[in-house]
Amino acid sequence: MYSWSMIAAMLSVLVSTLVIGISRYAHAAPPPNFLCTFITFQVTQSLLFLPQVNMEGSKTYNQLEENFNDVNESHSDVITQTSAPKHLQIQQYWIILATAIDHILCLIYLIFFVSILIK
Repeated sequence: MYSWSMIAAMLSVLVSTLVIGISRYAHAAPPPNFLCTFITFQVTQSLLFLPQVNMEGSKTYNQLEENFNDVNESHSDVITQTSAPKHLQIQQYWIILATAIDHILCLIYLIFFVSILIK
């Protein structure tokens, strides 16, 4: 029982690292279309408690109050004032995907942990 709990804890740490990496770093392209469709599907958003995708590209709860040009000068040529809303929308898709991964794996972990306790 303890060894399975240790394996589950190790996998949890690895997945947390993956989710943080997905949501923290800037991406040039959105996730694949089937993933975008999955995370924007109304049933998926309701079951996983995901936020709505903001199509305007304005600031949302998951965006830091930072200026991209001041924080990361290496991306200043990629992110211009005209492409900033599109970039924010791409980042929002990645953050919602990371949230979906986190919620799905949390449910799997809970089911796994309960099954260990029942045995």
